[in-house]
Amino acid sequence: VSDTIDEEFSRQRVSNRKGPKPIKILLLGAQLNMVHQLTDCFCLFRAEKVYWRSIIQLNVAQSVLTIPDIVSRAHAVSHSFSSRSSSSQSSSGHEVYPPLTTDHLKLKMRLAPLGQVEAALISKI
Repeated sequence: VSDTIDEEFSRQRVSNRKGPKPIKILLLGAQLNMVHQLTDCFCLFRAEKVYWRSIIQLNVAQSVLTIPDIVSRAHAVSHSFSSRSSSSQSSSGHEVYPPLTTDHLKLKMRLAPLGQVEAALISKI
């Protein structure tokens, strides 16, 4: 008896995982016309959900890739000006930043595959 109950619970869990979770909204005092419009909007949102997911993932990838890019640029500008003058601030107002550590370089190397992910997302969209 216990095995049949366990099997029924497993079947219910599997069937619950397969379908999308329903969105429940309580509309008080809404007209029937408005209810139909809202359900149509939700259906469209579900259809475009995959598309928007790709856009959000692309934005996150580009944001994360911006950080090591800016650090590298600041390092390059700093070293190009520091080689010209030995002061802590050059005559053009550019600050001299500390050198990149091995941790910075490791982080930049570990984030490199994210560029391929960005390219794949751009081609997908």
